[in-house]
Amino acid sequence: MNAPIPSGSSGPAGLIAAGAGARIVQLGHVLRPGQTRNGTAPPYSHALTNGFDEEIGSVPGQSPSIRGVSDMISLGCHTGTHMDSLAHVSYNGQLFDGTKTSDQGVADYFGGVVMKNLAENFRPIVARGVLLDFPRYLGVDRAPQDYVITPQELAACAASQHVTFGRGDVVLFRMGYDTVYRNVDEFLQMPIPGPDPDTARELVRAGIVATGADTMPYEAAPGAEPMQVHAELIPKAGVFIFEMLDLRELSELDATEFLFVALPLRIEGGTGSPINPVALVAR
Repeated sequence: MNAPIPSGSSGPAGLIAAGAGARIVQLGHVLRPGQTRNGTAPPYSHALTNGFDEEIGSVPGQSPSIRGVSDMISLGCHTGTHMDSLAHVSYNGQLFDGTKTSDQGVADYFGGVVMKNLAENFRPIVARGVLLDFPRYLGVDRAPQDYVITPQELAACAASQHVTFGRGDVVLFRMGYDTVYRNVDEFLQMPIPGPDPDTARELVRAGIVATGADTMPYEAAPGAEPMQVHAELIPKAGVFIFEMLDLRELSELDATEFLFVALPLRIEGGTGSPINPVALVAR
């Protein structure tokens, strides 16, 4: 097992000091055509805008021996590994900052969702991360489709892996779905395991800043109360959610504690952002 982050570490600065020379683990899946996405996200596309045999974009006087090439991508903000912003879900007609979704100019089909009482819908996260590896806890390759993370299962898994979490932390759930990510039909087949609303409330009480999973919906789906977990975390508590993470390498390293870094794109009005968060794991 990798060396744990000292419990006495004082915030991110202490984590960075503890992780000097740390191994950097990428937690985002590679973007490519046929990319996995939720049902409402448009498909991913990638194309070159000029080739090496074209002079488009060349600077006057540029040597013909030097050629540059450019490309473009198009994708939904909830395509592939991504971060849900605080504007992604409302509760009782309000966003997390109190903005009413019925107010003029809040929801614009060409400008996204604007939170009137916050400068931005996202923020960078640099925090202590904790991995709860449920396949390891259950002794399986992948959690059963109908498996629900209750507060009791949450506590039992954490205890079995000798980790705790609290204020300011990021809690990641691995269900083993990162192993079938490229098999879209299998990856998206309902039901899908994840936390229930009581577990979401437990995470909020603990004071976490973000949470995520290697599944598409994050929460147990369809669940007895569809989207209630999202409602408990985003509009009620201001907790960010990461979905479709790639947690295989963390699991292989048996890395249950690490420095978590996520830098979302600064999309004005964005409800989500494609992202490649990383974990710095102490060697």
